Amino acid sequence: MVAKKKPSTKSKKAKQVHKKKQSFIARILGEKEPPMQSFKLSREHLPFFTFRITRQTLYWSALLIVVLVLELWILKLQLDVLHVTDSLSAQ
Repeated sequence: MVAKKKPSTKSKKAKQVHKKKQSFIARILGEKEPPMQSFKLSREHLPFFTFRITRQTLYWSALLIVVLVLELWILKLQLDVLHVTDSLSAQ
């Protein structure tokens, strides 16, 4: 006769201990990985079209004024040269 197996009451699975995996280079060099740090909250992002006057805004405004003044000055010089050439060609 065939002997019947007794049902086991305990699970014979051994508890496996998981080791923390290190990166390949860290294992070769024997370095320990730095401890994990918690995430830091980032600042709230401002919408693109918000307007705030900053120092950079003043710098860009000053540059814009200088460029416009120089442009108007060059336009005036061109008109003066045009008037002189017109008066010379009219004679």
